[in-house]
Order: sequence, then C-alpha cells, then structure tokens
Amino acid sequence: STQNIRNRKQGKNKNKNHNKHNNSSSDNKKHSKPYINKQTVYNSWPSTFIVLVVLLIITYNELQFNLPSITGSISAKKPYKNVQDFYPYYLSEHSHPDDQRLHIFGSTLIILIALIKPEAAITVMIGLLSGYIAFPLFRGVDHGLYEALFMVSMVIFVAHMHGCKRYILLVAIIGYGFAWVGHFFIEKNKPATFIYPAYSLICDFKMFGAFYKQLLNTNNWEVLWDKGIDFKEALGHGL
Repeated sequence: STQNIRNRKQGKNKNKNHNKHNNSSSDNKKHSKPYINKQTVYNSWPSTFIVLVVLLIITYNELQFNLPSITGSISAKKPYKNVQDFYPYYLSEHSHPDDQRLHIFGSTLIILIALIKPEAAITVMIGLLSGYIAFPLFRGVDHGLYEALFMVSMVIFVAHMHGCKRYILLVAIIGYGFAWVGHFFIEKNKPATFIYPAYSLICDFKMFGAFYKQLLNTNNWEVLWDKGIDFKEALGHGL
C-alpha cells in the first residue's frame, strides 16, 4: 500500500542519517589529537615541587648514605661512594677533546630545552635525584640497571603528570646520543653510565660547567676548544 511505501522510505532515510552520523563521529575520532587536561598539568606543579624539595634536602644532608646495600656488600665495580670520588675517574674516561665537545654540545642543547620547557627540567631533576638517592641500595650490584630503571620510572611518571613525554624523549636522544657516539667511536670505551647512571649524569653537567668556566677565564678559545678541559683546574687542583 501507499502507507507501507512511505514507511519504508522514512526507514531508509533514518538509516542513512544514522550512518552519516556514525561516519562523521569516526572521522572526528581519527583526526582528533590526544587530549591533555591542562588543569591536571597545572595542578602537578605544587606536588612535583614539593617532591623536588624533599629530594634536595635528602641529598644535601647526604641521608641516602644511611641506606644499606640490598646485597649486604659493595661491588668491586663500584668503588666510588660519592660524586666527588667518582669525578676524577669520570674525567679520565673523557680525555679526548672531541669526546668532550660532543658531551658539552649535547648538554648545551639539553639546557636550552629545559629553558624552553621547564616541565622537562623538573622531570629530569626528580629522576636524577631519585637515582642519586637510590645508588647506595644498589651499590652491591655490578651494573647500574636497577638504578637506571628506578630513574626512568620516576621520569616517566613525572613526565606523564606534566604532559612533556615528547620533550623527555628528545632530551634522552640528544644527551645519550652525543655522549655514546663519543665513547664508542672516539674514546673507544664503555660509558660509565652503564655502572653509575646517576653519578655519570651529574658529572656530565659538572664537565659542562668546568668547560664554560674555563672558557670565561681564558682569553684563548681555540686552545680550550682544541686541547680540551684542563683537568687539574676542573678538579680544583690548579686554583
């Protein structure tokens, strides 16, 4: 009948409109970008700042050295208790000027990223200090894997809170990329970060600071650039 034909047409039109709505919804999902709640990112600052302050208090007072080694002993591959003892060894592993330049160039780029994205800076600092504090726990282990995993876990967690995971990935690629090229192809040695991940990262920035300090104190850029850092001055023996 005529009424049945009209009902069929109306049903087809409803189905078409429904399909169009579903197609447009799926298209919007495909083209939509991952949503990051900005309010959550803003609310992360107070908590992460408090965590950073607590970690700084612990390291300033060297409270981490009260932690026992999980193995009950100290590995022969980790004879250095603190950064001060480790730093001369670290410099000896970076004696080639080309290797130093790669490290310093990478560290300079990381500083620039930190200035552009403060969230990345506080994320790296919390990860670094966490690994630094955890070091005594894993001093009886021959490698730095557990310490590194602890650092990476903290970095991923804080980076997720601040929505800066892409910046952290960029920092890791730049920092370790330049450094490991210098070690494997220039120095021909194994990066100390495989055993001392936190101490090595701290000393990267100590060497960065020593380079620019000597650059400010010298009138001859070419000599510093060609011959590299004066280790005696960097260690405070030549002052």
